[in-house]
Amino acid sequence: MIIDPSVRGTITVRSYDMLNEEQYYQFFLSVLDVYGFAVINMNNGVLKVVRAKDAKTSAVPVASAAAPGEGDEVVTRVVPLTNVAARDLAPLLRQLNDNAGAGSVVHYEPSNVLLMTGRAAVIKRLLTIVERVDNAGDRSVVTVPLSWASAAEVVKLVTELNKDTSKSALPGSMVANVVADERTNAVLVSGEPNSRQRIIAMIKQLDRQQAVQGNTKVIYLKYAKAADLVEVLTGISSSLQSDKQSARPVAAIDKNIIIKAHGQTNALIVTAAPDVMNDLERVIAQLDIRRPQVLVEAIIAEVQDADGLNLGIQWANKNAGMTQFTNSGLPISTAIAGANQYNKDGTISSSLASALGSFNGIAAGFYQGNWAMLLTALSSSTKNDILATPASSPSITCKPLLTSARKFRY
Repeated sequence: MIIDPSVRGTITVRSYDMLNEEQYYQFFLSVLDVYGFAVINMNNGVLKVVRAKDAKTSAVPVASAAAPGEGDEVVTRVVPLTNVAARDLAPLLRQLNDNAGAGSVVHYEPSNVLLMTGRAAVIKRLLTIVERVDNAGDRSVVTVPLSWASAAEVVKLVTELNKDTSKSALPGSMVANVVADERTNAVLVSGEPNSRQRIIAMIKQLDRQQAVQGNTKVIYLKYAKAADLVEVLTGISSSLQSDKQSARPVAAIDKNIIIKAHGQTNALIVTAAPDVMNDLERVIAQLDIRRPQVLVEAIIAEVQDADGLNLGIQWANKNAGMTQFTNSGLPISTAIAGANQYNKDGTISSSLASALGSFNGIAAGFYQGNWAMLLTALSSSTKNDILATPASSPSITCKPLLTSARKFRY
């Protein structure tokens, strides 16, 4: 036995019964506990007597369910938690342990475990409290299938009824949570067992057969045509209804599904059971999408075989003037004026340049004495005439239709 130098003093104990060796050892530990000391049992059999506040940082043995320790022996226990957060429970347990002496309670958040050090009897008491609190914090999830009601509507009603309860002074663990699973038409309930049972009883009261089943909705379409979707939805609605009815009792037979199209508003009027309605809405949302389109353009032309020849002669006399014909193409007056200016200063007038730019064909001029002649010739061939350029923008899965019409007044 190794005794800390600070362990000094005289103690007085009194026993009226005979004790065996184990009882004497536990009696010895209890006396040391009263006077603020603790015994550390080393692996090599050596006992160290130290102050109680120094014992929690010493090499105390780690207890387990098989070897929990006994009496006032100082041990360390690792306690995993399942339903309660260790960081929330640790401050409460510190108030029940001897923190000034050998007691210590810490938590490790990543693993959600408690590390408790103290007298074996105290640790055993704390472990019992932890087990009861952890069981009370059980927030298992229960699935409640529905036979008649819509899961989304039931969750909406239950949430509205529990709104006042959630705002009260009850802790969050005492309030149950509900979520709708529209795919299976079921309600998922999680929370403390008593809260779960209360919510489940409420759900079963709402899940009753009504005199008239089914609901009617108007669904507006953005891209698809309502008349085209009626045939598709009518074909799949029968299979959806048979699948839903096969999972229900024999008495749970819905009325027929009705799907109508309203062309003026491009809308669908659907009457069906709530669970079938949810499936139809998902199908409609996937079909009513913007489809890729292509631009198709065409040219409608009239092919003709027409040739033309235009021949013109213009005369001019220095003394008598000139003769100009309107259909000869190039005016002789413009040509003579431009030639005179070119001979005078070597420049081409703008009027001559404009006339030559707008002229098509060949032009030849002759000058002899007082007489001048301008010969023009133009050969033309007109064989094509564009009648229309229709265009269409169909989707990539549709065959384009191009039309071209001419209006006649009568």
